[in-house]
Amino acid sequence: ILPHIDNITDRRDLTDLETYSIDPDRCEDADDAFSIYFETNKLYLAIHIDDPTEFINLDSELWTSIEKTVITKYPSNTKPIHLIPDVIMQISSLMDNEFGDTKNAITILTEINTSNYLPCHNIQLLFSRIRLKKENSLSYYEASCNINNNDCLGFGLKISKSLQQKRMNRTIGVKLNELNSSNIKYHNHI
Repeated sequence: ILPHIDNITDRRDLTDLETYSIDPDRCEDADDAFSIYFETNKLYLAIHIDDPTEFINLDSELWTSIEKTVITKYPSNTKPIHLIPDVIMQISSLMDNEFGDTKNAITILTEINTSNYLPCHNIQLLFSRIRLKKENSLSYYEASCNINNNDCLGFGLKISKSLQQKRMNRTIGVKLNELNSSNIKYHNHI
């Protein structure tokens, strides 16, 4: 129920950034997305997480129920049993849907070092507004097909590989190390 006492009224407008989501085929509720962009000759990574709490009063019965339930359930071969009501999930989903393409998000923003593609300097946590165009909601297959001709996806792959390598070097234990060193195969055989 809006408005409520915990609404965020001062959000950073990031709607000018080119934003992407990568999800399984037929995904209807993207809960995360990202932007990778240059500003004043510096490379930035912004990870956007949907913000359904904007639509839930913390003093409501719904919030009390969420605190007790704690998890969305994913039974095999059926739709998920979501933690939150479907209408709130759709309103807060970052995808372009009946509620538009501009959504509230919680954004983690960091500068990326262009020599090693690792985060550098401070990480900022922002309440934001983002825009995710329908054509930028990609399936895993679509993302793999476009990795070579999309700068954002290309930089994302470089950042991902650098972070994977950093985690692999820090991992203790054989099983976790095997998982972190597994190779990812893309459609175009990169």
